[in-house]
Amino acid sequence: MSESDRLRASPQVRFAPPVQLFDLSAAAARLQAESHAARDGHRQVALDRHGPMTLVLFTFEQGGVFRDHQVPGMATLMLTRGHLRITTDDGDHDLRPGQVLTIGPGVVHSVQAPEASEMLLTVCLTEYAGSSREDREPVA
Repeated sequence: MSESDRLRASPQVRFAPPVQLFDLSAAAARLQAESHAARDGHRQVALDRHGPMTLVLFTFEQGGVFRDHQVPGMATLMLTRGHLRITTDDGDHDLRPGQVLTIGPGVVHSVQAPEASEMLLTVCLTEYAGSSREDREPVA
């Protein structure tokens, strides 16, 4: 794919700087303004990736979904605007702005947006991050 065919800068360009400051509101507005249609009522862009860590911004239209999936690592979901319902085997978790939900490696989950929403996702892949919760040293 040529640079002129891309919706946004290539990952090599986006992920190159060792220090980055993101204005999440501005990034969400740019994401919403992209010319392609939203998939299942959501859009996403990886803001940064280094080693095991990936930072992804999602925007959801009202009624948008991200169907059952799992990741091979620890995930944190932080809602910055709106309302999201995350469903796991443990039940439904309603996220509001400023709340964070952590999801362990391999946990199947889905996301539904009762209203237009924005979420920041961080994933740390297990193969890099080490292992399970039980293997971590306690933090004092």
